[in-house]
Amino acid sequence: MSLLKTLPTLDGARIIVVDEDSEAKYAESLITAWVPIWTEKDGREINVLRFSGPKSSSRIYANSLRGDKIEVHDYYTFGLNEIDPYSDKKLWEIVRVDSFKQTSTVVLDSLSSLLLYKSLAETCRFLSKLSTRVTLVVCIYQRDFVWHKIPSIKTLGTSYVRLESVASLKLGGNLSYKALTSHCKSGGSILQQAEIVEQNISSYEIQTEMVGHKSDQKTSVVQSKPSDKIQASFRIEMNDREMEQRNATPLPYTLSAASSNESKIHYEPDEIDDLDEEDPDDDLDF
Repeated sequence: MSLLKTLPTLDGARIIVVDEDSEAKYAESLITAWVPIWTEKDGREINVLRFSGPKSSSRIYANSLRGDKIEVHDYYTFGLNEIDPYSDKKLWEIVRVDSFKQTSTVVLDSLSSLLLYKSLAETCRFLSKLSTRVTLVVCIYQRDFVWHKIPSIKTLGTSYVRLESVASLKLGGNLSYKALTSHCKSGGSILQQAEIVEQNISSYEIQTEMVGHKSDQKTSVVQSKPSDKIQASFRIEMNDREMEQRNATPLPYTLSAASSNESKIHYEPDEIDDLDEEDPDDDLDF
């Protein structure tokens, strides 16, 4: 079963982060495919918060021709003579979070744009307050959009989808990309799945194919043949003559084989010693 298709309706999915690569700008297309899943399940209302472009540029809004309950809020466009609405007000007050129904889904487009308007702390507080008000929040995050990225973006929500480009493109003009999906269940266990997605550009219906881990591949180990001689940059072997000379050379720290087991004291006389005197100590006063 495709985890990507069932993700919008899974229990415990409160915040879904769709992380798109610079070469895989398919987050809006993927969310457009999720819209009929939400409406068929419980007919919920869908609110799209636009921070990355005007209302007319929303792909979800442009393709909502099926009578879905989609309302797009434009928080990107404002007149040049208007005061910046993001300067002195809280973000949840501007968006009017309390006006959303608790059974609705909110698509936040995008987290990366919010970082330009507000700080990282303000953006995370807004997301936390929004997720407690509605049933589901889906966030679009551009991986290479801003310098100040959200740290640990994979753990920001309950579910995470990473979109990547694929090398091969099929004929017909359909969208083709790779989705790496992970979901944290209510009990704490984590579901993970990698899928290749083929999405129709007209109906936005998706077909997925799981990417399995090839565990049956065997790594071939090539053993080198033992050589007769050790390959080195210098000669380390010895011939018979050199071996005989080595054995005949006495080592300085070994005793001679002819030495006995008796202990001896070897004394070297000093220059002032006179061993011929009868009493060597007669010059001492005692």
